[in-house]
Amino acid sequence: MIYKILLLILLLSSCGSTLKEEDCSQRDWLEQGLSDASRGLEKSMYSTYLKVCSQKEETNTLEQYLKGYLQGAKKYCSYYQGKLVGESSRPFPSVCEVARFDQFSKGYNEGKKAKKKALK
Repeated sequence: MIYKILLLILLLSSCGSTLKEEDCSQRDWLEQGLSDASRGLEKSMYSTYLKVCSQKEETNTLEQYLKGYLQGAKKYCSYYQGKLVGESSRPFPSVCEVARFDQFSKGYNEGKKAKKKALK
């Protein structure tokens, strides 16, 4: 939980300092969803962007964001990434909680086992 809060604070501070109003109105929501999931971020980032930009949800923006997010999740939720996340003792990311990402789960569990063996 603390990890998620720290990540959100870091993201908001970096977004807040570099995000301009014209960036908000020109935002490519498909690309943003793809980018967020590819980095293992939660899809709740969508509402965070809306708040940072003082922007109301427009028709189709959530749909585009989620479409991109699913594409990014397919890239991020691989066996290899799962193993890296498991070895680093990070919590299981919500981006990979969909049942069909079983390769990520397998890698995550093997990474956690490898971490435990290394600590013994």
